[in-house]
Amino acid sequence: MKSVKGKSQEVNQLNQESNGPLTSGAEKPQFVSVPVDVVGKMKGKNYIDIKGLSYNPELGNLSLHLDDKHTILFKGSFQKDFMKVVLKSTDKVEQSVKKSPDFEKPLGEKSNARLRVLGERDGRTFLGPTGAVKYDGSYRGLVVNLDDKHMTIVDSAMLSKELGLTVSPIAMEKNVGLSR
Repeated sequence: MKSVKGKSQEVNQLNQESNGPLTSGAEKPQFVSVPVDVVGKMKGKNYIDIKGLSYNPELGNLSLHLDDKHTILFKGSFQKDFMKVVLKSTDKVEQSVKKSPDFEKPLGEKSNARLRVLGERDGRTFLGPTGAVKYDGSYRGLVVNLDDKHMTIVDSAMLSKELGLTVSPIAMEKNVGLSR
């Protein structure tokens, strides 16, 4: 195996080498409670603000940084198979009907989100959400339900400004139709 560099490549190598929940179906998945800052309430859930984004173009992995030690990882195969989206590079800033909310007065409360452990590397824990992750056409981005009580939105403007990416759905939902 080649020597790999970069956080996303290290995660891929970690998942191949480890005997964690991604590589062995017989073991039970591990969950951790991660302290997150709640900035507001949205749709009956605590809305959190992510600290940063990163993308590995070679592997197609998208990472959402919660803090210095915890990162949510969406592998390229997970994006295609379960989220039904494809990330593509773009040279312009994408706009959408809605933007992720800005809360003028953050609640300032701490809460614990329950997330699935994917692995660890260099003091950083890579996690997966326990809730649904969906493409939302009005945001032209991703609505990430971390668990049943916490959520965040990664809209198209954020993805295109910070990473130079746009999100495209692979297939439209069956109940969404086009009207003329």
